[in-house]
Amino acid sequence: MIGKTISHYKIIEQLGSGGMGVVYKAEDTKLKRTVALKFLPPQLSADPQAKERFVHEAQAASALDHPNICTIHEIGETKPAPGEPGEGQLFIVMACYEGMTLKEKLAATPPYPPLSEGGSKGGLSISEAIDITIQIAEGLQRAHEAGIVHRDIKPANIIITKRGEVKILDFGLAKLAGQAQLTKDASTLGTVVYMSPEQLSGKEVDQRTDIWSLGVVLFEMLSGQVPFIGDYEQAIIYSILNDSPELSPEMPADLKQIIATCLEKDPAKRYPQVNEIMKSLMGTKVEKNTILWKKNRLFKTAIPMFLTLIIILSAVYFLFIRSATEKVSITQKFWKNSIAVLPFADMSPQKDQEYFCDGIAEEILNKLSHIEGLKVIARTSSFQFKGQQTDIAEIGDKLDVSTILEGSVRKAGNTLRITAQLINVSDRSHLWSNTFDRELQDILAVQDEIAFSIVDHLRGKLLTDEKKTMGKRYTQNLEAYQDFLRGRFRLNKLTIEDMKKSVEYFNSAIEKDPDFALAYCGLAHAYDNLSYSGEMSTSMRWQQIESKVRKAIKIDDKLSEAYMILGDAQFLYHWNWDEAERHFRRSLDLNPGNAISHNWYAQYLSAMGRHQQAIEEIEMAHELDPLSLAINLKLYMIYLYAGRDDLREQVLLESNNLFPNQPWIMLQNGYHSMVKRNYTEAARQIKQIPESSIGPIQKFALARALAFSGKREEALSILEKVLTDPKFIEISETRVAKVYIALGDYDQAFTWLERGFENRDSDLVYLAVENTYDRIHNDPRYHELLMKMRFPE
Repeated sequence: MIGKTISHYKIIEQLGSGGMGVVYKAEDTKLKRTVALKFLPPQLSADPQAKERFVHEAQAASALDHPNICTIHEIGETKPAPGEPGEGQLFIVMACYEGMTLKEKLAATPPYPPLSEGGSKGGLSISEAIDITIQIAEGLQRAHEAGIVHRDIKPANIIITKRGEVKILDFGLAKLAGQAQLTKDASTLGTVVYMSPEQLSGKEVDQRTDIWSLGVVLFEMLSGQVPFIGDYEQAIIYSILNDSPELSPEMPADLKQIIATCLEKDPAKRYPQVNEIMKSLMGTKVEKNTILWKKNRLFKTAIPMFLTLIIILSAVYFLFIRSATEKVSITQKFWKNSIAVLPFADMSPQKDQEYFCDGIAEEILNKLSHIEGLKVIARTSSFQFKGQQTDIAEIGDKLDVSTILEGSVRKAGNTLRITAQLINVSDRSHLWSNTFDRELQDILAVQDEIAFSIVDHLRGKLLTDEKKTMGKRYTQNLEAYQDFLRGRFRLNKLTIEDMKKSVEYFNSAIEKDPDFALAYCGLAHAYDNLSYSGEMSTSMRWQQIESKVRKAIKIDDKLSEAYMILGDAQFLYHWNWDEAERHFRRSLDLNPGNAISHNWYAQYLSAMGRHQQAIEEIEMAHELDPLSLAINLKLYMIYLYAGRDDLREQVLLESNNLFPNQPWIMLQNGYHSMVKRNYTEAARQIKQIPESSIGPIQKFALARALAFSGKREEALSILEKVLTDPKFIEISETRVAKVYIALGDYDQAFTWLERGFENRDSDLVYLAVENTYDRIHNDPRYHELLMKMRFPE
């Protein structure tokens, strides 16, 4: 089979096999991606019931769209060789994840310290076991809502990706509620040690059989063995039907209770739904050194740490007992360590090396962002403390990190003195510090040495791939590198003049090193920002962006930034939804710590109506870049489209505290009032925004608020002034359409929406989810436009 091509899938290697299939790694030659192909074993190919069960697996799994369930791309069937009798083999094309099964992880992980020290006897820390269990429960909850019971939950059917994401595999034993059994023995399929009493007794099963199996898996992760043991199958069955599991006296009492409830013999005494398990786990009290949840910043205080922890846990528990079915919107990411890299201070005599100091800090930050288990705060947030005498504890609190790297640079001619110190936020102690006296040409080596030293002190030994990625050099040309740093420094200032200057520097870097992939990405970013200032048309913008980023990928096909920008082009301009997602995922696979990639992918997911996934991605972006204005704005937007009013109110309050009197936040306040139908207040709030701060967007918003409040002539007057203003090359057609929707003039609204379609207005990507369009949902023209844009159903 290895080396053969099935349909358009080239088989690379065998990944594994089981009773219901053999799995191969393959290349999708059309979409140029790696996939997994699962084949029905040849000896079962002639069994109609086995083939029906195999098809059922694909149908059941493909109907589920959830980040914790394996993605199914398609189902196919091979053709028998010419002249050979019989039928071909059925196969399922699935996503191929880099990682290991939970079974492999349990076998490979060395023992942790005792439970009393935050570990477990089974090799996983308590926090890690809880994290995995919650993610499995999330996936099962989605399946159960669709009427699907997995019936074979076990470590071998759980993949843990390199990003720590859990994926549930193999819905071959799934059973739709009310569906007749496929075979006489269907109720006893699966691995015995994880099967519920009702499965073993041949009784009808429901979602509570998955809850039993999940309890067995949690028990195994914490204790290193399954709860019911026997030398042969019948002995195991007897134990499951009659014995009670022995729980370690060291195990926290609330965890014992959760497992005991899952493993009740009588299904009626178990948790009725898996979201009840999630609630219980999130309220679990664990030992120190195990972090259960992201802090809610609304509850931060200056009281001692142990009181803060009590408040946080109480707040989280309150969120979950308030509603049994409410979806949690706090990032489910467990970081082993966290760091913020502050901009290095310029100690040069002329104080003219700011770009160089910022560049060194940002390069170190970017290297660290590739390290698994290390939360690295993005530049946007960490650089907000530049030039300020802010206390380390306050910085750590605002950025939610445990360590901070700060340093200084003294440059005289070609001689450098770089100092760096890694500081523990809790007690301000220095975990590591060093001074480097080097020549300018050694700057790349110094950055590597600092980054390697930090990882060594925070986590220990680097993985081979991580060391290779961190030590990667994108150019050996020192002059090109300095021009690149100058370009990025100017780009981050975000003024039109500085962005134009950044283009000059990036082009200069490319002239000196035509293979400098990062410089091409810098150019793409610069063109993107310039287009929003009205300096460049939409078509020219995307033409420039794509040409530069594709050049970058041609030079280096493992550049996260390049795939991120390409995904955005496919999303906002080409409206090629599948390609956009493929590029966004590729970007995050290459660098899970890329906050911008999480942000842009979240916007894509929101536009596609995949709201819970969008929330998870935007909250991850917010975790990595909490002080970013752009991410806070998108956090509000995604909560709005998802209908999460509680979270929307919370983020609005936080944003106003973080960015008082910021024009975009003031605009958001106006939108918020419009959503609440307080149009007079919305108009008042929007009028307070300085006219020159956000361009015509302020005028469009004001016209909408006035239109909604019945001031038709005033709204039309403002709209006419904007449309006739010659200083703007292009106007967003969708913003014009929204004013006409507010006026109730739907014919004009659709005229402008059609123009937006023809001109590829990027705002049109939210047509299917934005609440502004609720008023035209019943118009056939609205559904025609959705179909033309090929939105997924």
